[in-house]
Amino acid sequence: MQTFFSSLSQLEQFTASLESQASAYVCQFCSQNSQWVSHGYVYKQRDYRQRDIVGKRMICSQRYGRSGCGRTRQLYLQQVVPGRHYLLTTLLAFIKSLLSGSTVKHAWQAATAKPHQEPRQAWRWLNALIKQQGLFRTFIKSRPFSEPPLRSFSSRRFNILLPTINQLLHAITLYFN
Repeated sequence: MQTFFSSLSQLEQFTASLESQASAYVCQFCSQNSQWVSHGYVYKQRDYRQRDIVGKRMICSQRYGRSGCGRTRQLYLQQVVPGRHYLLTTLLAFIKSLLSGSTVKHAWQAATAKPHQEPRQAWRWLNALIKQQGLFRTFIKSRPFSEPPLRSFSSRRFNILLPTINQLLHAITLYFN
């Protein structure tokens, strides 16, 4: 089942058509295929006044004569990184700024447009990216392409991580174009 959608209207259209396409989407927990019901929106809180819709929730319903398991599944808009506060565009701006030679602090402040905040979250992002480095390299290795040149970085950690991410971005660009 598709998890990411390009627009909210496309996501709404998909969840509205669940009843007619029930046999195509099987619940991964109970293997039922005709129990999906739209179950509200998924929000991200931007500040204390504003929350944005970033997806929809579906439930494998066990009510009103249905025999599902009651578990939910979330569907997201494609610009959202699930479980993260910032959008994918912010993360990519941060990475591109690092690749161009900015310090972590300057890259963080430029990407988030928050000039007076400490870059603690940036270091969390870098740690999360390092944990996923094996997955990135597997993706890169499975797709042949010519490697773009990249300069050397000041820390050992960046000399390992940033060339891998640069290759990943290049491979993804070639893959989707």
